[in-house]
Amino acid sequence: MRSLLFALFLSLAGPAPALDRAAIEKLAGGDNDEKIAAIGALLAEGDPAAAALLAKFAEGEVEVDGKAVEVVVNNRVRSAVADALAALGLLSPERAARLAAAKALAGGGEASMLPLVRKALDRETDPDIRPLLELTASSMEM
Repeated sequence: MRSLLFALFLSLAGPAPALDRAAIEKLAGGDNDEKIAAIGALLAEGDPAAAALLAKFAEGEVEVDGKAVEVVVNNRVRSAVADALAALGLLSPERAARLAAAKALAGGGEASMLPLVRKALDRETDPDIRPLLELTASSMEM
């Protein structure tokens, strides 16, 4: 399912937006804690283009100043990326993508995702997705 989310976000991403440059630089050269903080910062922007950047990052590459930089991504960081991609999927206009994202996050997630989950919850009207978002928000608030 995560592969499906990666492919979906790669297809939705348009031209490179003005994502947080400091966060991108931390992805490229920071330690694992800094990388996870950068993922949270990109997630907080709620920009769908962050998904393409994060998917590429999970594969071991980040583009900085037009140059590809190889990065090491351990399992902890890769898990944070997968959670962030799922959270960004909550904002998709496609019901199937939102449902897949809500199911992926239903087991919980990082507290840094809570603002995005709340935003999605405020917008969500689907009776199958809304309860999953409520459960996810509640577990993140604990």
